[in-house]
Amino acid sequence: MSRLISRRNLLLAGGGTLGAALAGGATASPASAAVAGTVQFDLTVGATQLIREKELAGPKVLQSFGIDNVNDRIYWAQLSNNDGDGDLTITKTDLSGARIGPDHVYLKGFGHGVQIAVQPDGGGAYVWVEAAADSKGFGTKIARFRFNDFDKGQTLTASSSGVEIFDPRPDGTNKSITIDPYWKRVAIRYIQDDVVYYRLYTLAAFADHDYGSPLAEVAPGNFNTFQGLATFGSYLYLLTGNAYSDGYGDVYDGKLADGSYADGNTYLRTVDWNTGTVVKTSLSKAGYTLYYREPEGMAVQMTDPSDVNSARLCFGFASGAEGERRASVYYKKGFV
Repeated sequence: MSRLISRRNLLLAGGGTLGAALAGGATASPASAAVAGTVQFDLTVGATQLIREKELAGPKVLQSFGIDNVNDRIYWAQLSNNDGDGDLTITKTDLSGARIGPDHVYLKGFGHGVQIAVQPDGGGAYVWVEAAADSKGFGTKIARFRFNDFDKGQTLTASSSGVEIFDPRPDGTNKSITIDPYWKRVAIRYIQDDVVYYRLYTLAAFADHDYGSPLAEVAPGNFNTFQGLATFGSYLYLLTGNAYSDGYGDVYDGKLADGSYADGNTYLRTVDWNTGTVVKTSLSKAGYTLYYREPEGMAVQMTDPSDVNSARLCFGFASGAEGERRASVYYKKGFV
C-alpha cells in the first residue's frame, strides 16, 4: 500500500501532521482533515489520587486501563506472564478499585496491552485491545469483545466467538487504541518504517470497519518510554516514563538520602491533532512515594458523561514488589 507523498519529506524535526495527505492512500478534503478546536487539559495543575495500590487479578505489572463512564467501571490490562507471547489478563473493578464479578478474563496471543479502551454498552461494555501479537508480543490488529458476555476466568483467542477483529493500517505494527468518551472518537497508535503515527477516527466509522476517512494523522515523535495515550477533542495526550531505579539500575522507592524523593521521568504531553505539534510537556510527580512507580496507561474519566467540564485526564502507575504488583490512578482536572 503506497503513500501519496514521501512521509519523510512531510515530517519536520521529528513531528508532523496529516495536512491534505493521509498514509495508506486515503485523501482528505480540507474540511475532513481539520478537527474543530476544543478545550485542552491543563497539565500544569496538580494531580489528584483516584485509586491507590489496588490488587488486580494477575500478579504482573499493570499495562493500561480504560474507563466505562456510564456504568462507573474500570477495566485493567496486565501481562499474564513474562514469556512475551502476548497473553493478557483483563480485570474489571469499580471506581474504588474493588473487583466486580465476573471480574477477569484471559486473552491468549493478543499483545502487550500498551493501551486499551472501553466502550459502554447498556449495563456492560466492550473492551478494545490490540490483537494478533507478533514475535515480539505486540499487537498487529485491534480487537473488541463485550466483557460481560464471558464467564469469570474464561480464555479468549482472536478466533473466539464474540471477538471482533479490526485491521486498520495492515502494514503497521505495535498497535494500540483509545476512545474519546465525549466526542465519540477513536485514536490508534501504530509504527511503520520506524515512525510512530497516531490516527483519529469517528467511533462510528471505526466500529463499522471504515478506515478510509480518518479525521487526522500526526507523527509528533517517538518519546521513550511510551506508556499510554488518550484523546479528547482536538488534542492527543501521551504518557511516557520508566519505573524508579537507583544509580545501579535497581528498583527502589524513589527516596533519596536526604529524605526527599527523586523526580522520576514521568511526562505528560499534549499534541495538537491539527498540527502534530507538541504544545505542552509536563513532568508529573504524582504518586511519588510509590515503590517501583512505573507509569502505565491513560483514560478520560467523565463524572457526568454529558458535561465536558466534568472530564478528568487519568493516568496510571504500577507499583509494588515483583509478583505483588499493584495499580494506582491519578488525574488532572481543568482546562487551559
